[in-house]
Amino acid sequence: MKRTPRSAKSGLIDPQSHGTWALMSQQVRNIFARVPASAATILLIAGVATSSASAAGTNYTPTMKDWMSIQEALHRYHFGLDRHDNKIMASAFSEDGALVSENANGVETRLQGREKIAARGIMGVAPPPDGPPPPPGERWHFTGDDHYVFESSTRATHYSYWLDLLVPSTGDGTSKLSTPGHYEDLLMKQKDGQWLFSVRKIVVGKK
Repeated sequence: MKRTPRSAKSGLIDPQSHGTWALMSQQVRNIFARVPASAATILLIAGVATSSASAAGTNYTPTMKDWMSIQEALHRYHFGLDRHDNKIMASAFSEDGALVSENANGVETRLQGREKIAARGIMGVAPPPDGPPPPPGERWHFTGDDHYVFESSTRATHYSYWLDLLVPSTGDGTSKLSTPGHYEDLLMKQKDGQWLFSVRKIVVGKK
């Protein structure tokens, strides 16, 4: 039986030993190479592992159109976030949708309405930094371990973890992991058949 290589220090699976490593772009490989093996493993798992969907307690079985529409909403949010394009990100929300953040102390900040989300974006709910601001660079946002519950034919919840990797543009370029967190989402099916965020809640530092 072929054994899966593991990191000698952490005992975790070494992502550089897996076939997935060969499928990554060179840029992503360079980022993984700059972080410890254990951290790289966490990022790899977060990027590819998802849980099965659940419809427990309901009589509704989602259609392929339902799944595709929800995935499109998630994609638009994350694509807009990565491209710093608030309009694309806001297009994943219903007209009266809310973007909410909860910091480690349980304090919430809310942006209500697609227009406000498009105008201010993620910075509209970002808590003030603890200590000095991070160095200039790029933030890589990873999500994973998705869990869905279709409560009805028009209402669904979604839960997933997120983790940010900070790649500074100054110094030696060593990547750093930021505080992790999770999303708590409510998606509603609109009159035109689209599934959009009614609420996307960003919880910092908690499962």
